[in-house]
Amino acid sequence: MIESILPMFLRNVFYFFKVSRVFTAMDSNQDSAVSLSEFQKFLPNLGLQLNAEEAAAAFRDVDRDSSGVISFGELALWLARTCNPDG
Repeated sequence: MIESILPMFLRNVFYFFKVSRVFTAMDSNQDSAVSLSEFQKFLPNLGLQLNAEEAAAAFRDVDRDSSGVISFGELALWLARTCNPDG
């Protein structure tokens, strides 16, 4: 049984650590939340070249609870939907 789920489990663990590294790098003031300005500054590192309006729209898409900041969970969901974490 464990042999059948082990590859999926390992992929998920690997993805979690990659997202964690992205979030930590994006959160430049280390307050455990990503602001719009932090998000905009980091987008090129994800291979995304967005103008200010597009970046603000993407930020609103990521910020699912409309709190004005992005949490780790929100970023993980957005990256899974939007970007290739293996890229």
